[in-house]
Amino acid sequence: MSKGEKSVLDFIAWLSDLEERVEILEATSPFHIDTGKILIKDERILMDKAGVRKTSRQISFNLSFLKPPIIHIALTDIASKNNHDPSIQFEVTDVTEEGFMLIATTWQASNMHHLGVSWLAIEQNIIVNSADNEG
Repeated sequence: MSKGEKSVLDFIAWLSDLEERVEILEATSPFHIDTGKILIKDERILMDKAGVRKTSRQISFNLSFLKPPIIHIALTDIASKNNHDPSIQFEVTDVTEEGFMLIATTWQASNMHHLGVSWLAIEQNIIVNSADNEG
């Protein structure tokens, strides 16, 4: 947008043009990142007081990747019934271009009402290994 007096219509036209440029950039970008959140409320399994308990969720990406991406997960919320330190482990399996399986495992006296998990899927092409760049 050039300098000088502009009307609201000029500004709207400029925003529309900018929006189109961003859409083109997103559509042609070689980088693909997807994110999401999930709340696991499976009290039948998470609240059973005996032994090791597992529950799983199939996660689907908003858009498919060209090849299976790298997945990062983070615990964002936990509600525990007792005063014990909660024991929880997450595992990502079966990563494909369309999604992955998230498995939550708890054991002993860890009784969970629910677990919140955020995930980040990163296309492998944008991960740069610093060892590859050393001369």
